[in-house]
Amino acid sequence: DSMSNPHNAGGIDIMTDAENDELLYFLHNENYEPPTPFTICPGITIRGRNRHGPIYINTEDTVIECDACIIDIGGTHFTFGPHARGVVIRGITLMGAKSSSLTFHAHGADVTFEDCTWIGNSGLSNGGAVADLNSTSSVSFF
Repeated sequence: DSMSNPHNAGGIDIMTDAENDELLYFLHNENYEPPTPFTICPGITIRGRNRHGPIYINTEDTVIECDACIIDIGGTHFTFGPHARGVVIRGITLMGAKSSSLTFHAHGADVTFEDCTWIGNSGLSNGGAVADLNSTSSVSFF
């Protein structure tokens, strides 16, 4: 229950700031060697505001997967750099973005989303609620 587990709020596991910072360090630091695949604990919810900005991926052959995880953040969830090739995001629900959930503003990214769900996202201006593709990137949804 939520009283005995400080990471559980009303039956929903929430990623701690330290766990969230470790994930962001992995994704922002080009010298960090991630486990393959990078697996988020099942049922985790990342919510609130991301003080580091969106999760930025700019490395090749990266897999981020989770069973029933939710990212519920008011800003962009993921943004991809030109070296984000062979990236797979799997099993994540992306909620609440007030801008595009995903941005691809650098040419060359190649990203696949498998078994992901988007709920309650809204795009700004001409940006899409799910993806803002202002580049020559390849994005697939399965």
